[in-house]
Amino acid sequence: MKEIKFEDIKLPDRSLVTNKGDAGRILVIGGDRGMAGAVAFSAESAYRSGAGLVEICSHKDNRVVLQTLIPEAIFSDWESLDLKKADAIVLGVGMGKSVAASRIVERVLTESRVPTVVDADALNLMAENPDLLTLLSPKNVVTPHVAELSRLMSLDVSYVKNNLEKAATDFASEYNTNIIAKSNVSYVALYNGELYRNTTGNSSLSTGGSGDVLTGIISAFLAGGLPIEEAVPYSAFLHGKAGERAGERLGERSVMARDIIDAITSILRVF
Repeated sequence: MKEIKFEDIKLPDRSLVTNKGDAGRILVIGGDRGMAGAVAFSAESAYRSGAGLVEICSHKDNRVVLQTLIPEAIFSDWESLDLKKADAIVLGVGMGKSVAASRIVERVLTESRVPTVVDADALNLMAENPDLLTLLSPKNVVTPHVAELSRLMSLDVSYVKNNLEKAATDFASEYNTNIIAKSNVSYVALYNGELYRNTTGNSSLSTGGSGDVLTGIISAFLAGGLPIEEAVPYSAFLHGKAGERAGERLGERSVMARDIIDAITSILRVF
């Protein structure tokens, strides 16, 4: 097992002639009616992590609020979902568990040919419909916290909490995929058998929207050209570092998801 270290992180250089297409296009799919915040956090986090263009595909009733919250993003609704243009996808944040949401999750996992980060309600839908788990592959990254992982694996929460390394490794092996199993010490298990222990982060990350920020970071790194074997552990490390930086500035009790996004910029400035 490896431990993720700052000095090991190598991000692609950005040339003077880089355009938004070169920097990668992200498609964030989620946000049921009244749940616009989650997709907004993922989209802004992706932009702050280097994405060139972000499209949010959300419930049609969220159009006005999302175009107000993050006017840099393109908006589309679930009925017009188009998977062809994305270089990486975020799936499930704030999505709910409706029949429409379940159909979208199945469609994306079946049809998408690009790296896809699977989180939140997409994971909850998988737990309720295990057939969806069989659609996972090496191009996917799942990002469950302990309770979500326990539901996915039909294991007791206390067992997963006390055996998180094994649970993450077993999940990655069984479904031939990649996972960030989130806790105070997180584990990154990859489809190829590699295992990382990540110790960055603190209680600043214990706030609504923190996980949505992580999905945005992962998607930006993947769309920007990093291989999945590097993008996943790097994202876990940098997400934790951003939480630490936000906690230093504001105090760990007071950090909100938007503060973690703000801290991403100071972390990435050194690369």
